[in-house]
This record gives sequence, structure tokens and C-alpha cells, in this order.
Amino acid sequence: MARRDQEAGLNLHDDLDAISEKWWLDARVVKPSLIPDVLYHYTDAAGLAGMLANGTVWTTDYRFLNDKSEFIHTRSVVKRVMDEVGFTGVRAKAKDALDAAIERYQLADTSEDAFVFSLSEHKDDLSQWRGYARDGMGFTIGFDASELHRVSLPDEGRYTFSKIEYDEERQFSALKKAYGEFIAVMTRDRDGSDSWNKTVSDAGRLFDWTAASRGALNKHASFAGEREWRVLHYAEKSADGTLVRASGLRLVPYRELALHDTGEKLPVVSIGIGPGFTEAAIGDAVRTLARQHGYDVDVYFAETPYRRV
Repeated sequence: MARRDQEAGLNLHDDLDAISEKWWLDARVVKPSLIPDVLYHYTDAAGLAGMLANGTVWTTDYRFLNDKSEFIHTRSVVKRVMDEVGFTGVRAKAKDALDAAIERYQLADTSEDAFVFSLSEHKDDLSQWRGYARDGMGFTIGFDASELHRVSLPDEGRYTFSKIEYDEERQFSALKKAYGEFIAVMTRDRDGSDSWNKTVSDAGRLFDWTAASRGALNKHASFAGEREWRVLHYAEKSADGTLVRASGLRLVPYRELALHDTGEKLPVVSIGIGPGFTEAAIGDAVRTLARQHGYDVDVYFAETPYRRV
């Protein structure tokens, strides 16, 4: 009996793992018709110079993003699923066990860290100049979005490239469906069997991973104006290649990532100069910097009216 329970547990784990993978793939799939021609990354002078010189971008550990509300939002959606989805009989027992396991993990139990590089559909947005580009004294780097998508496809597999989901009902619906599928697998095991505790633990950990991985592509609707897309990739905890930089008073883990598969330049098509600059000569400096590193790109000044606050 114990051996049969053990073998059944292995099969259940594979099924739980498959559900988790399915819902992660669902989050990352993007229709080519929805991809803009160009996506923009807001940065400062050091960021611009570093990316052009090195041919890589800095991806930030998801846990160290400036906006801590992302974690709170994702947890609130998970809590809503747990509170609003109900079952009876055997499934109710499975739900109680899964809910307890999810509470233990709380988007934290993962063997990998997620690293994020953010882009926007807006080339000239005042709130993003102020928030992400030195209060208007920064730059936007325009990336060929179709190239970012091509390199992210499964046969390349360098990273995930997808649009942020701001609609909470769609966020909730996806996690609700995944949650129901986890419950369905758990009810195939028998409460009290030798494998039950492991099934519960596996289900809680894998649902937590599903929620956390989808959460990296979910934000609250109040941020919808940013029209954000993300490059997202994963690295094992403490893996070689993870570095730490100083950002004000904070230490921020990051990894360098090449957004191409040729070992050459980044797919940069334009550089925008922030509305905080007043001297025209900055345009010459930007063009010289681009040529210095082999980039022949459009350089433009932001047209957004600017007033320092």
C-alpha cells in the first residue's frame, strides 16, 4: 500500500507541475499583432551610457523594485481566490489543506529569483520622466519590440517578454482556474494516505510559484497609464552572475542580460532626451555617444511641457 501511495504521489506531483507550467505559459504568451513597433525604457545618463557600451541591460530582482505594492496586490488577488472559491465534500477538505499550504509560502518559496527589465509604450510621458529618469533629466531608449519578441520565443528561450496585465478580473480569473485545477488533482489522493502530506506541500508550493510568476506580470489598475511591458528571466538563488549595485540608500541585486542572440548590439532604434534639459548641445553629446558604440539611431527631444516640482 505504501509503495502504491508513493507511486501515486509521484504522478500527482507531475500533474501539479504541469498545471503550474501551463498557467505560467498562459501569462507569457502575447499575440504578435499586439506588439508595438517600439518600446521605451526610461533611464538616466549612466544607464544609457552603460547599456550602449556593454550591449546588455540591467534586470532588477523583482523583490527590489521601487513599487512594493506589486507584492501586496498579488497577495490580495490570491486571498480573494481563497475566500471566494468554495467546494463541498472531499474538495472542501482539499481546499482547506491547500489554503493552509499557500498561507505558509506567501509568494516566497522558490528556488529561483525573478529579474525584470521594464519598458513602456509611451515615448514621452511626464510621469515616467519624473519617476524613472531623474525628474526629467534622463533619457528613453527605444527598443525594436518585434526583435525582443523574436528572441523570447520558446526556440530561443533567453527570456520572457510580455505585456503587464492591469485588469484585476482577468488576473483573478486565471488564478481561480489554476486553483480549481490544483484542487482537482489533490482530490485524487486520499486524506490520510502516506503521500497526502507531500501532495499538500507540493500543491501549496507550486500554486505559490504560479501566483508569484504571474504576479511579476500583473499590476494594480491604477498603474495602467504606464502601459508597461516587461522582459523577465529567472536565475537560481545565489547563481553566478547575480550582482549588487547601490541605488541611493538601497542595495539592489541585478543581472546583466543581452536582448539579442548575436553577441552584438542591443536592438536600439531611438534615444529620447528628457524635458528637463534646456541646452541643445546635449543632442550632439547623445549622437556622439551612440556613434561611439556603433549605433545609428534617431535622437529626439521630448515635447512634453516640463515644470520641475
